[in-house]
Amino acid sequence: MEAAKKAGLPPKGTDCYALAKTAAGNLSRALAKEWGIRHVTGRITNTFGVGEKSNRLICRLMDAWQKGEVPPLTAGTQMYDFLYVTDAARAFVAMGEKGVDGKTYIIGSGKPHPLRNWLEEAMEVTGGRGDFGEIPFSGVSLTKSDFDTSELEQDTGFCCRVPFAEGIGRLWHWRKEGRL
Repeated sequence: MEAAKKAGLPPKGTDCYALAKTAAGNLSRALAKEWGIRHVTGRITNTFGVGEKSNRLICRLMDAWQKGEVPPLTAGTQMYDFLYVTDAARAFVAMGEKGVDGKTYIIGSGKPHPLRNWLEEAMEVTGGRGDFGEIPFSGVSLTKSDFDTSELEQDTGFCCRVPFAEGIGRLWHWRKEGRL
């Protein structure tokens, strides 16, 4: 949110969500201290997986691809990291079992790269297409270091098990089977 303010971007509805997450984190940290228990939190980079029916990027694209549409996209130069939902769940278990008190871990694949690379890989799996560069990017650009999962890996031994393409294939086939 601070980066958006500095960039002169107008507030978005997601700002309230970010504020609520910050408040919940502060409250849980205070309660953990009061109760004498460890406090470990995680920041998920971006998850997806079978069962998801959201309006988030991967599902929106799959909706379009199932209809034979070619959705407009940004140039896709912004850094991104995706993680399959079962890996995200495993990361939280690892944090609960081995996480260091007071730490906030980044939860992701540990392999961030430009969004376009991720989407091109998803298109290879699904046969979908997209028009890169048709929409101007107006969000906040993050750096590779913003997606650094090394502390999570070092402290807990966590590593991603489901490659992105495999996870996309699982979600695509689940949707094609009409379970949506």
